[in-house]
Amino acid sequence: MTSSNPRFTIIKKPRYGVINLLQYAVYESLNDSIDFFTQEDLIRNRIVYRAFNFQELQTKGLSFENEIQIDSIEYELEASNVPKAQGMLVINLFQNLTQSIDEELSWQSNLFNYFGFIINQQQLIIAFSLIVFVLLIITIILSEKLRRSNDSIE
Repeated sequence: MTSSNPRFTIIKKPRYGVINLLQYAVYESLNDSIDFFTQEDLIRNRIVYRAFNFQELQTKGLSFENEIQIDSIEYELEASNVPKAQGMLVINLFQNLTQSIDEELSWQSNLFNYFGFIINQQQLIIAFSLIVFVLLIITIILSEKLRRSNDSIE
């Protein structure tokens, strides 16, 4: 194992979509296809395959008709002190009838990444409220102890 952050360079892009890098808590255009990503991007779940919309896929001759279609990317892996390697990631495509990809990506862009923990905005508000509540209770307890100690001195 090397202590480097291996880099994956895309040498053959997908035919029916694009590979995007998600920036949590910062909006980034999801139309920009990336040419490379790192091991850290993979670990932090920042890489997403975004299929073209259904109409675009039909113009490219792709028809689902209750079956799975296949897309792929080919990449070259580079890391320090190891030889380069090539690989292929196969992506199974199926028609999503419940939610559009744009809706899913917009939900994911509302996520925050703190110290490797991924939380959404609602969880962040709850955590902040809980911290404020605990600090308020501690303040009340300490002020009550101080009042009692002042009462006992008098």
